[in-house]
This record gives sequence, structure tokens and C-alpha cells, in this order.
Amino acid sequence: MISLPRRKRSLAKRPMHNAYPMGWVLFCVMAASVMCGVVWHGRAFVMTGTLLLVVVVGLILPHLSLRKISARLIPLQPRGQVGKPSSLRIELTNTNPWPWGTTITQLSERSSVAHPEGKLHPVMISRIPRHGSSSTVVELEPAARGLFPGETGTLLTRFPFGLKTSQSTFSIPRRMIVWPELVSIWKRSSDSRFAGYDRSTASQQRFGDEGDIAGPRPYRPGESLRRVHWRHTARRGELIVCERESRSSRRLRVRLELQAAKDTSAEREAYEAAITIAASLVSDAVASGWHVDLELPGYPAWDGIDAVGLNAVLDFLATFDAQGLREEGSTPEPKRRDSIRSVLITQRDIDASTSLALFDEVITTSVSQPPPSIRCDWFPPGSPWREQIAQTGERIHG
Repeated sequence: MISLPRRKRSLAKRPMHNAYPMGWVLFCVMAASVMCGVVWHGRAFVMTGTLLLVVVVGLILPHLSLRKISARLIPLQPRGQVGKPSSLRIELTNTNPWPWGTTITQLSERSSVAHPEGKLHPVMISRIPRHGSSSTVVELEPAARGLFPGETGTLLTRFPFGLKTSQSTFSIPRRMIVWPELVSIWKRSSDSRFAGYDRSTASQQRFGDEGDIAGPRPYRPGESLRRVHWRHTARRGELIVCERESRSSRRLRVRLELQAAKDTSAEREAYEAAITIAASLVSDAVASGWHVDLELPGYPAWDGIDAVGLNAVLDFLATFDAQGLREEGSTPEPKRRDSIRSVLITQRDIDASTSLALFDEVITTSVSQPPPSIRCDWFPPGSPWREQIAQTGERIHG
């Protein structure tokens, strides 16, 4: 435990020793010229004066020049997505009477699971003409949902001699909204709970309370006993209901239950994974023609989300703050309706007292493992949940 801090200090100091090699070269040459002037001839002091002038210019010029270099950032798209390149235009304007070179524009973003202290995006501009401007289009990949980049950016330069790093900040009034990562979650393969039961493909697997009988399936808690098929029940030894086709549009209810994440990487990953799964499920369901309802306790419900309203929902999930959870006035749980598929996505711990009867599927990203008796999909932090969730089965679609 003692060696770790020492290793961090050594790693932090090592770049400082090699950050300004030109300065050490000039110092050695100046020292040699002074010795030559003292021992050999006084004309060697001319070299000493010249090198001293170079040092003064190298220390003062970056600071003075950077004061007359301004930057502007223009997002070329209103929205982006975590892990996908986003286009931005960086414009640097130089009002100095001389050209300037090698200026670094450093953009930052909010902290994420992969970058707890925030991620930096450096962009190097090789040359800015005098009384002119330089424009560059860059592709950057945001690592965290929210507004990208941060409210301010930083200009860094060591031009011309690399003796000193000067920096200045500039404000970024226009920023893009970065959506959570959208994982392919909708098209799945099988469902072991329904194995052995015939599933009709009529009406594109649209099940509800009307139409022809699509096939039998196990009874779900909360359903009306009038739908129980007693002959199949006696044959199977468990309650079996008859699934009917729906002639109306398919509907999905997604309930997202969160709690403020603790200051640990596992808790933060569980929190972000729940939001990512909810955003992915809503996006894929809307793309498949479903009408989707999204519920978040303490906030007004989003009813009948379609392709037009999807952007607003993803914008809300992108900018949702963990500390902004409102516990009071929670959204009441509606009664079960067989024509609506209900999915619960939560980061909270699930125990035996948790009421899950209203939901067809339960997905949890909790750090703690749920009891084996509870029917749910558990994607713990650190697991390859992106791959697992695409191979779980086509339960939600069915």
C-alpha cells in the first residue's frame, strides 16, 4: 500500500523532467559559453547574450501571443451518441502581426465510468496565419452522455522554442447533446420459459385481448383467471392461458427505477447501464413500430412515444442527472393490462419483498445479486452485459 503512492508520484514527475528538453539544452550551452568567455575569450559572451535573448523571447512570446488568439467551437450536428464519432468545427483567429504555429485546443467532458476524472480531447492546429484564421473539422468520440464538450475549452502552446507552456480558456456557448449508448437489444432469438408452447406468427406476433387464438403460454401473475385454459392446465400441471392476437398497434411500457449512485465505480456503472438499457429498449421498440410508454418515478410519464417523440425522450435520458432524482410524488404503478408488455429496468437491489407481478420482464443492473427465486435478468457491473443482453431471448418482443 505504500508503494502505490510512490509509483504515482514517480509517474507524475517523469514527464516534467522531459517536458522541456530544449530548455535544458540552452542551459547547458549557455553554461559552456560562459566558461569559454571566462577561460578563453570574452567574445564567447556574445553567444551567451544571444542565447539569453532566445530564452527571454521563448518565455514571453507565447504568453503575449496567446492573448490575441481566440477560439470558437461549432458542433456540426445537434446530437451525438456515446462511443460514436461526432463532428465539430474548431476555428482559431490570430490577430497578431506574425503567424503562429502548433496550438493545441483541449476539450473536456463530464466524468464517466471509464474516465472518472473526465476525458480530455486534444486537437492540434499546426499553423495560424497572421491577421487570419484557421478552421479544422475533427471527429471526436464522447465517452459520457450529457452535453459535449464542457462549458469551456483550453488553448495550449509552447511555440516557438518549447520553453514554456502558455494557456488560456475560452467559452463554448453551443454544445451538442450526447445520447446514451444504444445497444442492440430488441431482436432476440428464443425464450426458454415459453419452450414447448406453439407461438403463432400471425399478425407479426402481436398479442392482446382480441382476435384469433395465437397459442397457449404460462399464466403470468396478475392476469384474469377468465383467460385460463383449464384443459391445458390439467394436462401441464400448471396454469396455462390462451394468448390472443391483437388487431391494434403493439404497446410497450418501460419503467426505469434508479437511485443516486454511490461514489464507487461499480455503482456508477450499474447506474449508467440501467439508463443505457432503457434508452436502447425504447429506441429499438419505436423502430420496430411499437408505441412505447416510459415511466421514471417522480417525473411525468412519457405516453405513446413514436418516432417523432423519440428524440425528446433520448434527450431527457442524456441530460438526466443522478443527483436530480425526485422521490416524492412517484409515478403510480398502473394496473396490469394484458395488451401491453411491461418491462422493469432498475439499478436498485431486488429482494423477496419487491413487487414484480405487474411486469412481464425484469432487468436489473444491481451490484448485489438478486435471490434465485426471483425471475429477472441480472447484468452486474463488470460483466459483458452488452453481449449478454443481445443473446437473452426474445421475451420482450413476444
